[in-house]
Amino acid sequence: EPWHYSYAPESIPMLEDYLQLPLETLLKTEKLEGKDYLTLDFITTYREERVLGISPLLKSN
Repeated sequence: EPWHYSYAPESIPMLEDYLQLPLETLLKTEKLEGKDYLTLDFITTYREERVLGISPLLKSN
């Protein structure tokens, strides 16, 4: 369904763009409560389990 974020023609380029973001830097420079808990280990684990834990067909690499 084209309106849904999991629609492959939209989600694949979005995932590629997201993976290029310097997430740790972005999260540390924002005014976020609890940002001290967003360690590199937490961010890496979160990305691997929650973002990259998707169908291999949707990953470009």
